[in-house]
Amino acid sequence: MEKINEILLLELGYWILGGFVLAQILDVVSTRSAMKKANTREINPVMGWAMERLGDNGWVVFKLLVAGGAGGWLWWASQVVVVVFMTFVTLIVAINNFRLGAKG
Repeated sequence: MEKINEILLLELGYWILGGFVLAQILDVVSTRSAMKKANTREINPVMGWAMERLGDNGWVVFKLLVAGGAGGWLWWASQVVVVVFMTFVTLIVAINNFRLGAKG
């Protein structure tokens, strides 16, 4: 029974990490969609800086490196609840970005 519990926890971990990665990709896609519209800007000052200085593709690499590094470190530090929280917050941001991108 203990082996089954270990396998289920491992599988749950893969789903959590997959959700985290998917949320980051959706954030990038939705941000690009929203930024195509007039009167939209990045409200995260760090990402605004990256967009301004690193260009269209550079900010994506920067964002994915920072998010991946933070998520990986939190996972390694056994802060799975924080990773799940970050995933949900990122999904809320992506949904809002898609909503903004659909306007106008």
